[in-house]
Amino acid sequence: AMDMAQVGSIGSEHITDMMGAMDTSHFQAMGGDQTFAMVDTLGLEAVMSMGIDKVADVAVGLDMGGFQSLGVDQTIAIVETIGLDTVIGMGGEKVADVVGALDQTGLDTIGATAVAGMVETMDMGNFQSMGGAQTVAVLETVGLETVIEMGADKVADVAGGMDKSSFEALGASQVVEMASAMDQQNLSSLGDIAASGMIENLTGDQLGALESDQLAGLANSLAPATAPTLGSEQVSSIVSNMDVASIGSVDGGVVNGMMEALPDSMIDALGVDHQGAILDTMGADLLGSDGSNFCLLYTSPSPRA
Repeated sequence: AMDMAQVGSIGSEHITDMMGAMDTSHFQAMGGDQTFAMVDTLGLEAVMSMGIDKVADVAVGLDMGGFQSLGVDQTIAIVETIGLDTVIGMGGEKVADVVGALDQTGLDTIGATAVAGMVETMDMGNFQSMGGAQTVAVLETVGLETVIEMGADKVADVAGGMDKSSFEALGASQVVEMASAMDQQNLSSLGDIAASGMIENLTGDQLGALESDQLAGLANSLAPATAPTLGSEQVSSIVSNMDVASIGSVDGGVVNGMMEALPDSMIDALGVDHQGAILDTMGADLLGSDGSNFCLLYTSPSPRA
């Protein structure tokens, strides 16, 4: 493998001959750094002069870093040369590589309809590879309603690529709309970063607008170590608005963590049935409790206010 300096020392004439002899599999095997080094040395216009098929071969070899190094204008030029359908046909990972190199102006240039087609091709891992800020930019281009129309699974794919700061940039009203569009399974698939980011950007009242099973799904995406770090208002709303069956479906470690986030006064305010369900979920039912005297039976490992 050669670095950029070594590739550049070969000379454009020899690189042209080499690229002319290569097919898709060669660029794919060579990887993003090497492919970019060849394009950067030769120049994109020279690559384009070799024909659409060669540009498509190069696009297969480039990764997100390569497209980002080429810049927005040259990335759009590649897309326009080979056609959006060709890019989409390369799969969600390649689409994410391309989208990850575009700023808001670039996304607007491609257009909402085209970007929506790209969104349909990507999965949660692809959005995660782009990062939260870029996922928000995509959402702002196509509109949240368009994503919701694609179905709950697609909303989960998009949400799973976001974090606290990107949910904040999106705005609480749209975060509620996203959460409401997903079912329990979707919400439980988001992962800790997205779930906690979503929770931290909503008030207790906004969380309380979700259904019991949706709250359980959101809670199940949390890591037990994250649950105690959430705000008591949010945790209290989640717990109090889940029914007994939903509480029982949440991981015991997460429930234990949520209890650590609550002061005794909020725990006391929970109904006896809720307290009993929480104890059962945490395994404290071995004490024979029906939920009464909850605070005497549950002692947080860290002091509660």
